[in-house]
Amino acid sequence: MLLFFLVAVLGFELMTTAFHLLNLPSDKAVYGGMVLLVCDAVVVFCATWFLWRRL
Repeated sequence: MLLFFLVAVLGFELMTTAFHLLNLPSDKAVYGGMVLLVCDAVVVFCATWFLWRRL
């Protein structure tokens, strides 16, 4: 249960950082924010799936 909480908190922190980057005026920051959002979604999904199958 603690690992699920840790994955959720880390995913939330990455999502917050990604949305912060999306609000910056630079094109590079916007693209970085989009990449971070996609990576966050994939990593959180895979980590949750792995934990669910393991436990």
